[in-house]
Amino acid sequence: MTNGHNTGLTLFEEETYLFPDNCVIPGLAVGESTTSPDFTVLTYQYIGDSCIHLDNNRCMIHESRPQVCRSYPFRFSVKGRENPYYSVAPECTVIEESGILESGSASISENTEIITSRTIGYRLISFYETPQKGEKIWRYNQMKNAWESKGHYLNMDLEGIL
Repeated sequence: MTNGHNTGLTLFEEETYLFPDNCVIPGLAVGESTTSPDFTVLTYQYIGDSCIHLDNNRCMIHESRPQVCRSYPFRFSVKGRENPYYSVAPECTVIEESGILESGSASISENTEIITSRTIGYRLISFYETPQKGEKIWRYNQMKNAWESKGHYLNMDLEGIL
């Protein structure tokens, strides 16, 4: 956890069943207030110390693993909806050295992990574009065990959030 915000695997609602309920907390939501009927949680966080599905560093649910695991080591970010870019998890040096992220690389459009990271990114962009008048984006603060408003979409910089 950093700055009071959650760390760990980001999960979509349909993936939370893969982990024990006591290790899954809310992540991001949208709504006028946390008590309003329109309040909707989009992402959750798995906060276990280590993944319960790893056995000797092998994923035991590989075929049904969460999207965030399917996208590893790639991260999708945007500078405005029209300027997407990919980065690599800092601990993964092999991909950085492979040249897959170089401009014009044919393998970037065919790479399963990049395709999944793009799917996650655009799903989150759609989420951030969803708020109607009066609605806010919310992030759950695990340290405070409370939701915190992150403001309205138009005031947000999506770079680094996705």
